[in-house]
Amino acid sequence: MTAALDRDVEELVEAVVLLSADVKAAADLSKVLGDTQFARRTFVRAVFALVEGNMNLMASVCLQSADRGEVQMSVNEREVLSQERNVERKGIVTTIPKFMPAKDRLGPLMNIFARLYGRTYALNKSNAGWRSFATSVELRNRITHPRNASAFKVNDAELRTLEHAKAWFADSMEDLLNTCFATRH
Repeated sequence: MTAALDRDVEELVEAVVLLSADVKAAADLSKVLGDTQFARRTFVRAVFALVEGNMNLMASVCLQSADRGEVQMSVNEREVLSQERNVERKGIVTTIPKFMPAKDRLGPLMNIFARLYGRTYALNKSNAGWRSFATSVELRNRITHPRNASAFKVNDAELRTLEHAKAWFADSMEDLLNTCFATRH
């Protein structure tokens, strides 16, 4: 691990601490305002700001490491991380967005991040936590891209599923970091 990678990861950790505080504040909002739909939607948005912020910052760390020659990655892996693709048409190269849903991007991103430390990582998608995460991504998309007024309503079961998803994500991140920083024998 290089000093530059150390600095990049420290910056990532600082941002995740800030976003985690936002999630706590959003959860506490229902204590102040009461259990309102606004408080529920704010909590959903804060959880996914944490998830997506964490993912984007991890991707940035990986791309910076690749640019420094600390890790090798394929063109497809770079596209997953940057969410951009270079397309050539009539001799002109244009960069276009390559959106990848969080649930599809998370596993490859974690594996690439682990490679920074000479490790491999396989995200566990075979449990209820993963299913809660995938369902919660749909909830987040529904309230941020509504098709009708009822899309804004977050029910009790959805909140419980989101809590489970948040815990699963935190556990997965902890597992990733334990894999990365495990002492080699």
